[in-house]
Amino acid sequence: MSNTQIIDSLRELNVKLLAEIAELRKENAEVEAKKLEKNSAITTKFESENSRLKAEIAKLKYSIIR
Repeated sequence: MSNTQIIDSLRELNVKLLAEIAELRKENAEVEAKKLEKNSAITTKFESENSRLKAEIAKLKYSIIR
């Protein structure tokens, strides 16, 4: 195989690998976005539950004081 053929083969392989890297980066970005969305939903749920529990504690403290 001549140097020119080797260089052409390597360039072709490089193009394929760059395309694969771009696809993997895209998939990674999608996974990260889904993870952030899920974490946001979980955080919202916990914050809501935390607020509810704080209100319940405040009611209980008030009833004990009375």
